[in-house]
Order: sequence, then C-alpha cells, then structure tokens
Amino acid sequence: EQESFNFDAGAELRRDVDRFTWKGYLNYATDSSSGSSVLTQRKMGTSLKYDHFIDEEETTYLFANTGAEYDALADLDLRGQVGGGIGYQFWEKPESKLSGEIGVNYFVEDYEGGTSDEYAALRLAATSFEQLNEDLSWATSAELYPSLEDSDDVNGKLDTKLSLSLTETMFSSLQYVMDYDNTPNGANDRVDTRIVLSLGWSF
Repeated sequence: EQESFNFDAGAELRRDVDRFTWKGYLNYATDSSSGSSVLTQRKMGTSLKYDHFIDEEETTYLFANTGAEYDALADLDLRGQVGGGIGYQFWEKPESKLSGEIGVNYFVEDYEGGTSDEYAALRLAATSFEQLNEDLSWATSAELYPSLEDSDDVNGKLDTKLSLSLTETMFSSLQYVMDYDNTPNGANDRVDTRIVLSLGWSF
C-alpha cells in the first residue's frame, strides 16, 4: 500500500588549494491505504560549492555556492540560491573532518499559484565526518539561512548519515534529514523530516 523511492548522491574533488563539493537528492512516495494513490513525498534538489584555501596551512578558505530545490507538498516550484563567504577547516584527516562557514546567499522562491519571494540571507553552515571504526562512519551537514530582510524568514537543513561498509565499494546507510522553513507557504508545516535506510555504492 506504500511505495517510496529515494536517491542520494555526493562527490568531492580535493586538490592542493581548492575543493569542489556536489550533492543531489530525490525523494518520492505514495500511499494507497485509503483505496486511491495519494502523493506523500515528491522533492528534489542539487547543490554545488567551490572552496579556495587562502593560507599555507589550508585551514581558511573562501567559498562560492549555488543550489536549487523543488518540493511538491510544500507548494514550492523552485527555491534557487547563490552566494559565498568564508570558511575554516578545523581539521581534515582521512578519518575525521570538521569545518564551519559563514556567508551571504541570495534566494529566489517561486510557489504554486504564482507567489514568489526574493531576499538575501545569512548562511551559517557546518560539516563533519568521523570514521568510528574500520567499517562504520558518521557524516553530518547543517545549514541555517536567517533572512537579512525579515527576521521571521528562516530556512535550514540538517542531514546526518550513519554508514556501514559491506564490501570495498558497497555500504548500507541510515539517514535522517530535517528541512525547516519558519514561514511556510499556506498551511504547510514548518518542519519536514524523513528517515531513509539505503544501500549504496562508492566509486
């Protein structure tokens, strides 16, 4: 009676003085328990970020980022963003990473029915990775976007994933994602959460 499809992917290219990071996701689900198929999830998004390290220790960097999202149940046809700022790599080792960022992003939001909004927002972000043991790892990213024009307009996302290596290239993961919008369109909820158990491959 319930069907769901989830796709989640990411890639990172790390060079001597810079780094590219790409992420993409797609979530789709229906529920037929009432007799007819009801859409319970249809959202997708992608993002790209470029970091350029400006010191010899490779701890401080400037970044530029862009992204786009779509969420049918939130009546969101498109949320596009572009921005940049400064970040700090507290440490970066194969088994452990932690970084924090602050910057400014410009948002354009188009909602179903023709409603649209444009605003500038502060970007506060942090990412971490921890190799807990030989087979188990934990990765977390958090982003918060308080509007610089309206204090009530705040967006955010928390994405945390626990991964277990099954082979050299195959892994299983348990993922928790929370999307937050303090001023949702219409009567939609502020918080949207999902828990996904997946099977994945690394290349």
